[in-house]
Amino acid sequence: MPLTNTNTDTATLPTGEQIYNAIMAQIEPDLVTTSGVTTDAPIAGETPENFSARLEKYRKAFALYEKCFNAFVSHLQEESKKARLATRVATEQKLHDQEEATAEKLLADMTHS
Repeated sequence: MPLTNTNTDTATLPTGEQIYNAIMAQIEPDLVTTSGVTTDAPIAGETPENFSARLEKYRKAFALYEKCFNAFVSHLQEESKKARLATRVATEQKLHDQEEATAEKLLADMTHS
């Protein structure tokens, strides 16, 4: 689920429910938080066999959700690590360049005095 950027300084992170629904909607739409589907009782007219089959389908969906969620979190961690490293490198380079410019100016001032 992408972040919503309002400007370059802030971003709105998705809620846990939004992440859950975004992943689960692709696996089993019945299991998103807004579906209203119940998993603790048969649907009206549902046979015990169909109820058991539906619960098994949902069990598999939840297992797949866990795998997908873990992959999502791993991806976020990797992307965050890359962004943090890139920012650190850029900041260190900027500081180095500033220090070098200051040293060159001091040297130039000393040689022209």
